[in-house]
Amino acid sequence: MSIGPYAAILGALAIGWPQGAQAQMAQRTIEQTIEQNHAESDFSVPDFARPVLAPRQDEHPVSAAEKLRKLDIMLMVTGLRCRTTADNFLEDFQAFEAAHMSELNAAARDLKTQIAAQEGKDAAERALDRIGVGMANQFGGGHPWLDCRALKELAHALAVTQGAAVLQDAADLALGAGPRLAYRP
Repeated sequence: MSIGPYAAILGALAIGWPQGAQAQMAQRTIEQTIEQNHAESDFSVPDFARPVLAPRQDEHPVSAAEKLRKLDIMLMVTGLRCRTTADNFLEDFQAFEAAHMSELNAAARDLKTQIAAQEGKDAAERALDRIGVGMANQFGGGHPWLDCRALKELAHALAVTQGAAVLQDAADLALGAGPRLAYRP
């Protein structure tokens, strides 16, 4: 069975995963989750499944719009950092943005609307700027567990993948503190 759009994304993100028995357990978890989701679902995209993420107690809830905005900024910032390496992925990043322009623009509008509803219209602009600056500062020195090669693979995989749900799942994985798949026997 093919795991659809997640194959390349999970492959790129697996760079920072533990080795040995833990890696084998993570791989089995992915396969089991995908098989279960595939068997229980009625998705219109063939072989479409979602990895199951373990909840993190230390995180505040992040909207789908904020996730997509942060994923875009993270890829842009790390792309600029990696541009002088053998794994320059600015072209892949540009392809990602072109392929998902409508989702990224909608996410930016939704995020601005969400913030404006909570803090007012003027505060929304400043809050969006703070999000961008915060992401640039967080990833300006590089990604904490993905190297340029893995980021290039991720950007390429996302450029050829469709759907906001896949982007949100990729954001959960790439922006987290590291891989944290929940084990389901």
